[in-house]
Amino acid sequence: GPSKRRSLVAVSSGMLERMDRDAISGVIAHEIAHIKSGDMVTTTLLQGVLNTFVIFFSRLVAKVVSNFVREEFALVVYFLTSIVFEILFSILSSPIIFWHSRRREFKADELAAKLGGKEKMIYALESLRHPTSLVDDRQK
Repeated sequence: GPSKRRSLVAVSSGMLERMDRDAISGVIAHEIAHIKSGDMVTTTLLQGVLNTFVIFFSRLVAKVVSNFVREEFALVVYFLTSIVFEILFSILSSPIIFWHSRRREFKADELAAKLGGKEKMIYALESLRHPTSLVDDRQK
């Protein structure tokens, strides 16, 4: 959620059916740790800053490239170059988000172990490692 007071944790019926109380407790503690740490806000802000740089540099490169073509093609070249570099720079900036995300996941695990108990957190992670059938074939 956008703030600690306006955040929600949703639990799927599949998780409730497939995990026991201790595993569910560990998973919910992990999600509450994300809320407590403000991860949604920081990740959103980081992505916004990266997107700003992506747009700025892609347009800068597009402007430079469009200066090297004839004037009647400059607008088309600018537009196409801008799109290509937005895609390229977005891909190049992805590892930053991946790094941040992994870091936040480990921090949430650590805080969840403090909030809900180390044993429950380990048990929840083990439960997630060995999933049961994820397709509900009872409704044919």
